[in-house]
Order: sequence, then C-alpha cells, then structure tokens
Amino acid sequence: MKATLRIKAQYYENYGDVEQPSFRPKGSQYFEVLVSTDLLMYVGNDDLIKSCEEILASHSNGIIKFKYISHDVLFSEPITLVEDEVKDILLKHFD
Repeated sequence: MKATLRIKAQYYENYGDVEQPSFRPKGSQYFEVLVSTDLLMYVGNDDLIKSCEEILASHSNGIIKFKYISHDVLFSEPITLVEDEVKDILLKHFD
C-alpha cells in the first residue's frame, strides 16, 4: 500500500548573484510523492525530516532554494469541497 508524503517548504529566490547570494522568501511550495506505507511507518520521524531536507536540497540551486517547514503523510485522498458551499459559509463571516 502507498501513502502520499507531502512536504511543505519555504521557497526562496536569489536576488544577488552566485558569489554573493541574497535569498529572499517568496512563499511556500509543496512537494508530493507516493511512498510505501511500510517504509513510512518504520523510518523514524527524525530520519524522515532529514530525508525531506535532503530532497529539498536536491531541488535547490544558486537561483532558488527550498527550506523544510513540515510534512504530512496522507493515507487517503482529500475530500473536494463545493465552491458555492464554501463561498456561502465565508460570506456569513464577512463584515
């Protein structure tokens, strides 16, 4: 069986150059991958975080970088909500 590993990262852009980088946060970015539930259940949380950080480092370079914020293991698909329902509820709380 597989579960979704979702990693949340801070996304940074370099406004300097490679020799003198000046990274600025620009929002968050999610990464997702299907992983064996057996593997996820038996790897320790600290090792899972280290693995997430290594994955993010492999997707970073001199122009952009990603820093680990958190992760979730999703064992089921998300439930999609109906836009009108959410809109109606939000409008009840709008001043």
